[in-house]
Amino acid sequence: MKLAIIGGIANYKSQTVLSACQNDAATFKKFLDATNSYADICFLGPDTAGQEAKKIIADFVQKHRNAKIDELVFYFSGHGDRTEDDFFYAMSDYKSDRKETTGLRNTELDALIRNLAPELTIKIVDACYSGSTYIKADDDISPVIQKSAKDNHLKKLYFLYSSESNETSWAGADFSYFTLALFKSLTEQIGFVRYRDLIAAIADEMHKIGAPKPTFVVQADNLETFVEMNASLSDLLKAEIGISDSGSTGSNSKLSDLSQDIEGHSKIEHISPDQLTLAELAERTALEIFCTEAEATQSLRLIEDALDSKNWPDEITNAFNIEVSHLEERSVPNNAAIGKWIQSQADDPVFAVPRFETQTYVVNEYQEVPRKPSAKIGTFGISSIGALQKLFGEDKEYRLEKVQREREIVSGFKYTVDPVIEPRELLFRPLHASLEQYSANIVFLFSRRSLTCLYSIEHLRYIGWEKTVRPSAAKWKQLSAPLKSQEKILGLVRILIDQISDVIILDARQQLI
Repeated sequence: MKLAIIGGIANYKSQTVLSACQNDAATFKKFLDATNSYADICFLGPDTAGQEAKKIIADFVQKHRNAKIDELVFYFSGHGDRTEDDFFYAMSDYKSDRKETTGLRNTELDALIRNLAPELTIKIVDACYSGSTYIKADDDISPVIQKSAKDNHLKKLYFLYSSESNETSWAGADFSYFTLALFKSLTEQIGFVRYRDLIAAIADEMHKIGAPKPTFVVQADNLETFVEMNASLSDLLKAEIGISDSGSTGSNSKLSDLSQDIEGHSKIEHISPDQLTLAELAERTALEIFCTEAEATQSLRLIEDALDSKNWPDEITNAFNIEVSHLEERSVPNNAAIGKWIQSQADDPVFAVPRFETQTYVVNEYQEVPRKPSAKIGTFGISSIGALQKLFGEDKEYRLEKVQREREIVSGFKYTVDPVIEPRELLFRPLHASLEQYSANIVFLFSRRSLTCLYSIEHLRYIGWEKTVRPSAAKWKQLSAPLKSQEKILGLVRILIDQISDVIILDARQQLI
C-alpha cells in the first residue's frame, strides 16, 4: 500500500502569504491521484493551522497503522523554520515564539510516521523563505534529517529539500521554483522514473536558473521508482504548469519553464534551452535571474523605508524607541564572522571580500641544540664510529622551546562596490524602567542575482543607570532573496522584522515574569 501526506500552506496570518504554495500542493495531489497508485492521500489545505494539522495527520496515521505500508510520500510547500537542532513545517498560524503549537517539528513528524513503519519514506519539502540559520558549518540540515530518521527507526529514506540550510527557496507567482522543476522534469520522461532520476533532473534545472542549491539525503538503494510516466500523466502536468506542446513530449517540446517574470509580468513562452543560441539563452537568463546595477540599486533602496519604525508591530513600538545608526564595515561587531561567511561563498560570490590581518602566535617546538665536537681524535682524525656519527649529525640533541610564528587570519570584511544600504545597528531603548535594552545589527550583502541579510539580535546588559555593554554579535543569522524580485526583498524585510520582534518580545516577557 502507498500513502501520501500533502501540505500546501499559503494563507499565513503572521508571515508572508505564499500563493504559489497552494498551487504547488494542489497540482501535486492531482498528479498523485491520476497515477492511481495511492490508497489514501492526507491533504492539508492553505489555511491549515498548527493544532489542526497535527490532528489531521495523527488521525490519518491511526487509520492506517495496522496496514502494511510499502511507501509513504510526504510533500510540503510553505514557510519553514530552521532551528539549531530541528526543522519546523510552519502552518498558517505560525509564530516563532509559539513554534511548538503553530508548527510541526520534523522529529514529531517522524515519530508519527514510525507508527506506519513504511518500507520507504519520501520527503519532498519546498520551504519558501525557509527561515534563518546561524552562520555555522554544522548547521546543515542533512544530519538533522538523518538523525531523526535513525532515532525513529525509519527504514529507507529519500529527502528532497528546496535549498541548503543557509538559503531561502524561491517562488514565482504561480509555482515555487523547486516544485516547478520537479513537475517539469516529469514531463520530460516516459516510463519508470526513479527517485534518483528526479534528484538529478531537479539539481540540473535549479543550477541552470541560478536558484538556491537543493539538499538531498538518500538512505536507500537508488533503485526505487516514484512513478511510471505516460503521455496522459505528462499532458496533465503540462496543462497545470503552462507548458504548451505541439503534440510531442520530451526535451524538444516547447515550454515556458520557470518563465514567470520575477516582477510579476505576464508569462513568456520559451523554447527549450538546447534550441536556443548562446545569445538567446543569455538574454533569457539575464531577464529572469540577473540584475543590472540600476535594477539592484532600485531594489536595495526599498529596504530603507521598509525598516522604518512605522512598519514594526505595535507591541514593539509601544514599549521601545527604535534608534537606527549607520555603521562602517569595521564598526560592525564580530565582523570577522561575516568575513569568513563571505570567504565561503564560492557558488554565488557577493560584492564584498574578507579583510585579513597578520597574527603572531607562539608554539612549542623542538629546536636542535649544537653539540661540542669530540676531544678524542684518532689516526684519521676521528676516534671512533660513534664520534663519526655525532660529527655528521646522526646523533643530535633537541630542546623544547617557544617559537613565534605568523599567519593570516580573517579580521573583517569590506564592500567592493557601493553597498547602497550600509550596515545598520537598531537599538531598542525601553520606554519603561522594567524593560531591558536590545540591539540588532544588520548587514546586507548582494551579488548579481541574490541578496543576503545577516543579522544578530541580543539583550544588552546594563552596567550603569543608562549604560549597557556593547553588542558582541556572537551569533549571526541569515535570510536570502533573489535580488531581481522587489516583492521578495520586501518579504525578506517583513520576515526580518518579525523574527527580531519575536525574539525581543519573548525575552522581554520572560524577564518580566
